[in-house]
Amino acid sequence: MKMNTNSTVVGLAALVALAALVALAASACDAKTVVGTFPDGGVPDPLAGNRQEGGGTCNPLTYADDTPFTLPANVAGSWTGYYQGCPSVTALAGSDVIKMTLTESSAGSGVIDLVFGTEPPPPPATVATDYYPPGFSMSTPYPTTFQGVTYRAHAVRWQGQRLQFVINGHVAWDSWCKLQSSYAVPGGYKCLPGDGGGTSTGTDEDAVCIANIGDQRTQVPCAQFTLCNGNSVCACDACGCAASTLSTDNFDVTFDGDVVTGVGTQCNVRLTRDP
Repeated sequence: MKMNTNSTVVGLAALVALAALVALAASACDAKTVVGTFPDGGVPDPLAGNRQEGGGTCNPLTYADDTPFTLPANVAGSWTGYYQGCPSVTALAGSDVIKMTLTESSAGSGVIDLVFGTEPPPPPATVATDYYPPGFSMSTPYPTTFQGVTYRAHAVRWQGQRLQFVINGHVAWDSWCKLQSSYAVPGGYKCLPGDGGGTSTGTDEDAVCIANIGDQRTQVPCAQFTLCNGNSVCACDACGCAASTLSTDNFDVTFDGDVVTGVGTQCNVRLTRDP
């Protein structure tokens, strides 16, 4: 997966020089040695003064237009169905199954959760510098949704029996984001220091990823470069990072007796009430 940034990509000469440095280090250790030390899974020590250790944002991230709502009559319960004629969803997510559950919280407001597929969710992330979820990498297309993950409906709107809402496409990375350190950058915070950078060509195993930190170019783990810079799956503040709320998938469905039909993730969906 080729990452594009708005910043200048490191020049060929710089990459050649860096590759020589990596090769030199490899002769003393092994071919996977990374330039610099990474005591917390982050970037080298000289930047420690600009780093806030991971653990989540200062306050829970909010969603625009998130207000309490009441469920219409006869919609509470679970509904199971599938995407209709949408092979791209099946190819990426591995399944076209959808399960939607509508309940009321203890406070009396409605709660809507979606789970896709029939497999369990990925295990929580444990290593900040590894690609996540397991099995994905810089060259692998990332699904919009992952099987087994619970996606909460936000910005819910009811118009009679018509239901509109969004889900956060980045929620699956929350455990990975909370392992990341937060760095102050111009305009806010990120889980990688500096502004942009670039990647070398090659396989996932031998790719070199560079972060631009002022006038300094620093090699960083490609998993962090890909997910923090390219996919921007994390949102960070002065305390730490959590799953970004910027990736949203829209749903627009209508309840008609024991059937729900409409559109979700740009595909037709059909669900029926569970027994």
